[in-house]
Amino acid sequence: MTDLSLTMTMLNGFMNGARTQSQSEILQWFLRMIVLGKDRDGADLCESGSILVYRPDGKLHLFNDGNFLFEERFLDQNKFKKTVFATYEGMAGRAFSQKAIQYSSDVKRDPGFVNEGEPIKTMFCAPIILPSHRGRPFGVASFHNGPGSPEFSREIRTAMEFAVNTLSFALDLAARMPTNNVFIVHGRDTAALNSLKLLLVERGVTPTILGEQSASGAEMLKQLEDLLAECYAGFVLLTPDDEGRLIKDQLPHNPRARQNVIFEGGWLSALFRRDQRICFLRTGTLELPSDILGVRCEDFNPADPDVFRIEKLLTTWGISWSRPDTQ
Repeated sequence: MTDLSLTMTMLNGFMNGARTQSQSEILQWFLRMIVLGKDRDGADLCESGSILVYRPDGKLHLFNDGNFLFEERFLDQNKFKKTVFATYEGMAGRAFSQKAIQYSSDVKRDPGFVNEGEPIKTMFCAPIILPSHRGRPFGVASFHNGPGSPEFSREIRTAMEFAVNTLSFALDLAARMPTNNVFIVHGRDTAALNSLKLLLVERGVTPTILGEQSASGAEMLKQLEDLLAECYAGFVLLTPDDEGRLIKDQLPHNPRARQNVIFEGGWLSALFRRDQRICFLRTGTLELPSDILGVRCEDFNPADPDVFRIEKLLTTWGISWSRPDTQ
């Protein structure tokens, strides 16, 4: 069986199993079967390889969930010291920033090559571009051969490109599956925020909040975009933190939500409204933007939240949750 036909057989099995896996599980399985499978009943495409994933800090990180690369001895932890890369750094950085495959038969001739620690001579890097994401790639898949090993033939490179494209579709499918991550937009009412957070956490749902993320140096909108990409639904807490009115009417000022809440709530609406996976939660009496009409809006009492309504929303959205043990 040729390398290409073996890879086709492996990828067929890979896609059949990837339909119910998380993105992390898909990446681990791909590395085990396709990239790092030599001498392990996998596709014999290369001697070693890795996947770099773009993270909210604006850098490419070696994918190594649970430290499995080192624990399963795919990589030598004593040699592989560099695990974080700039998006322009090395061949992988070029593949990421240019959204194009990079190949070198001898990396010593490439002035931009960055030695991650493993002995590498031949290297093939392909951006992982999810079909539903037209912008920045998800990350980069790299295939390596060491000194003394043959270069990657045209057939092998075709197989590698096909494998990465298959991975992209599998990751995209997983991204569309429900997760337990729910984004919360909030104002200055910490009581309302903490009440909603506690309600979700007690049910095994993970709340994601922009203000609680560690400073990354990334532009705020960019960081928000990255966080939302990991969430499946969203709540927008509308609390009366500001006041406003139309100048021409000269009427008394009305309680309003903060401008950043309206802005971020609009962003969530654009992402989640089509599948109705967003809900505005209003505390007290406040003026609502006219554009919010048609979007689900519920009253929310932080001191006595309607737990049943929140649980029903989670179920409607397809998010897995469990009621806390009251005994």
